[in-house]
Amino acid sequence: MASTSSHSREPSVLKSPLPWVLMIFSAVSIGAVIFLYSVNGAPSDFIEELAKVLLQLGVLSVAAALLSAVVASHQRLRQERQQAREYCDELLNGTLARTMAGYNAVKQARRILRGRTGAHRNPGGIPLQCELYDRLLGDLIRAELELEAITADLETSRLAFDDPEGLKGQLDSMTEYLSGLIEEYEDERYKLNGSDETIEAMLPELSDLIGPYKSSRFRSGFAHPYEHLRAKIRGQLSHAKLAGIRQSKRHAFAQRSPRSVAGSPSEPFSLGHPA
Repeated sequence: MASTSSHSREPSVLKSPLPWVLMIFSAVSIGAVIFLYSVNGAPSDFIEELAKVLLQLGVLSVAAALLSAVVASHQRLRQERQQAREYCDELLNGTLARTMAGYNAVKQARRILRGRTGAHRNPGGIPLQCELYDRLLGDLIRAELELEAITADLETSRLAFDDPEGLKGQLDSMTEYLSGLIEEYEDERYKLNGSDETIEAMLPELSDLIGPYKSSRFRSGFAHPYEHLRAKIRGQLSHAKLAGIRQSKRHAFAQRSPRSVAGSPSEPFSLGHPA
């Protein structure tokens, strides 16, 4: 595996035949000069001029080989940066999509529970529906497991994120809120068969989930952390894309004619959007 990796990172200049051809030509030219001087002793004017030409060709070949190596190295670095940027964007988009899917699953379960139990109409005593409770807690368990997996992936790819600690804190908060609901289910579910108790009396965590939003721990411990995480990832993605756009526009500006750059009747160049 390691040999494959090292082979893939071999500089592209070593794979290109042009620098090798130029260096070989240079060596042949210099060797020919040495041969002419060694064989003829005091060379004639023709031999001397021929030697000068061959020597100049050798020097030019060396310079061309060096220039070719520099250009190839620069292109390789640009490709590596582009690949790294694409990998980071893919990781950021994947993290955002997976977190959003978990958040939406919890929101869906919350709305179904609120609608089926009438939580917004019966603040004093919400009747319990065990079958619905079982089914929707399964959705919350799957969401919690996915958030734990996202957190683990974040730990192994920290360099791709501008603020890995902040993102981890928000994921931990969301996971902790769901863990409270799941622990309550594990501790209390077996007591509920045949019980006529209300959700408020038996299940305070579930009561918080389906209760009023503004004063709930669901809002502070789950919804707000998700919103902050989404804003951070989108901000990082937008910053990277805008940096790429600005770089492309600067390159286009540099390619414009001197007359246009110096100030002609043409419209001024701007990095922003047209008015």
